[in-house]
Amino acid sequence: MSKTEVKWTLFGVVALLMNVAVPYAFLKSRESLGGAFLFWCVVTMAVIGAGAAVMSCWGGRGDTSCR
Repeated sequence: MSKTEVKWTLFGVVALLMNVAVPYAFLKSRESLGGAFLFWCVVTMAVIGAGAAVMSCWGGRGDTSCR
């Protein structure tokens, strides 16, 4: 795997772990789901933004590499 692939793999693993750990460990004392929902919305936007950044170099004529 290239360094970029390792970086994006680690980003995905960290995002996945945060999606479980933060709401169930740190936000479980809250009486409402508002905090967890807001957290999940923020993480979702970060993952969508990261996906857009990765895919932005796709479709070029070979000038740049996504790797």
